[in-house]
Amino acid sequence: MFGVARRLLTLSRSLFARVLGFARRALAWRRAPSLPSPPRTYRLSSANHRPWLEPGLLSAGWAPAEAPAEPTFVWELRKSVLPKPGGARVFNSLPNLMHLDDKAVLGLLSRGFTRTRPLATHVLYGEWDDERIGALQRRWAEPGCAEPHWWIVKDAHSSNGFSAALLDRRARPLRKKDVAGGYCYVVQEYVDAPLLLDGRKFELRQYVLLRGDGSAFTYERALMRFASVEYDLHSSDRRAHITNKWVQTGWEAANELCGLDEIERVSTRWPAYEALLTERITPLLCDLVDAVGPLLRSGLRAVPASASAHHFELFACDLVVRASGEPVLMEVNINPAFGTFTDATVAELMRPLWADLLALCVLPAAGAAPRAGGFRRLRPPWAEAPPPADDDASSAELRDHFMYCAFKKSHRKRYERKVGGDRPLLLSG
Repeated sequence: MFGVARRLLTLSRSLFARVLGFARRALAWRRAPSLPSPPRTYRLSSANHRPWLEPGLLSAGWAPAEAPAEPTFVWELRKSVLPKPGGARVFNSLPNLMHLDDKAVLGLLSRGFTRTRPLATHVLYGEWDDERIGALQRRWAEPGCAEPHWWIVKDAHSSNGFSAALLDRRARPLRKKDVAGGYCYVVQEYVDAPLLLDGRKFELRQYVLLRGDGSAFTYERALMRFASVEYDLHSSDRRAHITNKWVQTGWEAANELCGLDEIERVSTRWPAYEALLTERITPLLCDLVDAVGPLLRSGLRAVPASASAHHFELFACDLVVRASGEPVLMEVNINPAFGTFTDATVAELMRPLWADLLALCVLPAAGAAPRAGGFRRLRPPWAEAPPPADDDASSAELRDHFMYCAFKKSHRKRYERKVGGDRPLLLSG
């Protein structure tokens, strides 16, 4: 009897101790301070992009960062170097991608395309590049030369179509003065038979998003940029050939301004776009992402903190569609401008694009669930699909180009001449 009572007492003590311990832990948990929520601050250094980013950030409860505190999200407008994001968890620049602004780099990278046919591109290093200029002259002079007839000659680092000129190799040979001034030029195949809408040439500005983990997306809508005059291959009017807004709105002839409604449209208003995006544009952009991969990975090895899904780069690809329906990549624009658009473009493209960009890359850094919205995946992260070998990144021609430009950049102003509107569009005589 005494033994039973003793066992019952021991059991009750043990049970009491467990209950007391549980009660103490529960009380301590209740009194413990709650964990701080992820910070939600931003710094936007680009006045061009602020109107598109800030309303979405404010509506999500984010606030401007107060110096010297490190913001959660930094948006920088960079030109040639990678800005320092400090301690930011989300950053809009990736290492080495600024090279895509160089038309020569893009031409060299496009030679590795496997799904689509790129534009033929020759890289010339100014008027003193006798070897390459001579080789190109001899190639074009050969009987039965299979290369295209029409070419566009442009400074590899120019913008807005200022340096571009057209050359028919059957009419006259390429000359040194055609590549005078800048330290690097491209002679690129010109799409002389483009697809026309209402008799006018147009380009598609397709937005692409690349993240530090290797994943890539493109947006489901594109900006359509039209020429303001009807297309004529032999016309000397730049507005017939170059769809850049600065050309179309009269930087050359201020008395011939056109309205944005004439030269701007959203791809949703073109019934053929959806099939074109799925069947033709997507393989082309996949080629581009694969070609850019070695550049990005080499940069991430130098800046490993950027290898994150929250570190990203948004860039614009300018495409021309041939009369046959084949899209071709003309240029890639890092830090594309988001200036003046029509009300329809803002409502149908710009506001949704920026809202989806925030939902996919920025807001998840503060705990929100990522949402792709209108962004369509081009490739998964490298962790899910290992990348191909970096053979293209080590190509001798590309490596030599980087070395040459690094040397000449400090001296480029010495050799450049401003051509602007004085440069004729058609090279003849």
